[in-house]
Amino acid sequence: MSDIEPCLCIDEVQEIVSKSRPTIYRWIREARQGVGIFPLPINTGGRKRHLLWTRASIMEYLENRSRGSPQSSLNFMSEAEHRKRNDAARQTLKEMGVNLDDPEK
Repeated sequence: MSDIEPCLCIDEVQEIVSKSRPTIYRWIREARQGVGIFPLPINTGGRKRHLLWTRASIMEYLENRSRGSPQSSLNFMSEAEHRKRNDAARQTLKEMGVNLDDPEK
């Protein structure tokens, strides 16, 4: 069995970074535009979209932020790389038995 990295929902991310939900959504928009350093979430899709982050990506973000790392020094994930990571994460969740198409489960 493969090692599965722990994932965090938006409520857990809010608590860890001590920011509001609108701020996190703004950071996601900025990251998608290439001007932000916040890690892009894994979109689980389905009727009710759930956004998940790996614990490691949030911890890396906090570490870089606390060091005052400039945005240009961070490696931004291309849209193709993000899609590939997102697809792999969805597949892993499905293999774990998570029903991504039914928000009640």
